[in-house]
Amino acid sequence: MNWISTTQDFNSLTSGIRADGCFRATTPHGGLTQEIESILELAADGDSLRIISPIIDDPGVVDLLCDARKRGVVVRILAPLTDNRGKMVTKGWDASLNVKEIHHEVIRTLAKVGVLLRSPRTTPHTKLVHLDRRKAVFGSANLTKNSLRGRALEAAIVIDDQASLAGTKDAFDRIWRSSPYSMKALAGAVTLDEKLQKSHATESQESSHWCLGDAKLFLSAPAIGVISEKLTELINGAKFEIFLITMSLYETDTIPGFGDALLAALQRGVHVRAVVRPEHFKTDNYPDRATVELIKHGMELRGITGLHAKGILIDKQFCGILSANFNPYSLNGQRTEANWETAIVGSALAPALKDFAAFVEKLACNPTHEFVH
Repeated sequence: MNWISTTQDFNSLTSGIRADGCFRATTPHGGLTQEIESILELAADGDSLRIISPIIDDPGVVDLLCDARKRGVVVRILAPLTDNRGKMVTKGWDASLNVKEIHHEVIRTLAKVGVLLRSPRTTPHTKLVHLDRRKAVFGSANLTKNSLRGRALEAAIVIDDQASLAGTKDAFDRIWRSSPYSMKALAGAVTLDEKLQKSHATESQESSHWCLGDAKLFLSAPAIGVISEKLTELINGAKFEIFLITMSLYETDTIPGFGDALLAALQRGVHVRAVVRPEHFKTDNYPDRATVELIKHGMELRGITGLHAKGILIDKQFCGILSANFNPYSLNGQRTEANWETAIVGSALAPALKDFAAFVEKLACNPTHEFVH
């Protein structure tokens, strides 16, 4: 490992990131946690909450969800109901925090109060809190203590226009329909049911992108690689600069089109800077071969402590906020274990994205670490 700390102070960096327009972050004045809590508190009898989170362990959020259900709110949650990550070395649960055990205890608690729970066969990695036709939050934050109340640097956008709310609802419903696992409680006993799942070929014929005004929402999963296709298209059109912020970036050469597009951009002189979470890579085998190849061709690899937000900014013209990291589990739709991921991509000047675009640029230009190869 050759991570070198820079003079940038993490606390100074995050304290300057505030809620602005549609943008929210888990910084001292970013307002993301408060926004999610306010949506859960706002839900009333007869409303519907739609939630996606690959991990749920925050006690405050769990209490708010239970309270909402007791008020008569219909709560639908997409979250892992089985341990479908155990064999994935790069995606294992953090056993030191016991998050796996806490998560499974939480979903049983939610089932007992009447929350409707489903799970696809692969990880629902999208992060969404959606309240009917009123408001939604989409971004990188899981409903966990580390994401909402720890040092994780998360970002999200608030959606409140009807077209975008309808699009995010449709994306949620697409995953919900495709989920074979469901959990329910009867007389205090929690059961897990499984139904026959559609084939990936059938799923891929359904809609996988929606127009959201000046942006589009894209949904990826096994056999549905539309996010990587869209990112590849934008990278191929880049003229001078690409910023990537993400928790992890590796094996990009196994993401169809994406790694080749990054390499081609470097070869034609585009400045590419990737910012990752340096403490996520504490092994001697990172950077991996594909990342080393990109570095050799001029990609700058930087780090920011606690980074979990995911985004892309190209030529200060095109921006995307993603649930996906830049790795094959998130972006290679040809893998049977590919995550369900969501991205909202459009003009960097679009009302929903302009403040997030400024956030991406600020992080890219103010890393806490740099990698020296």
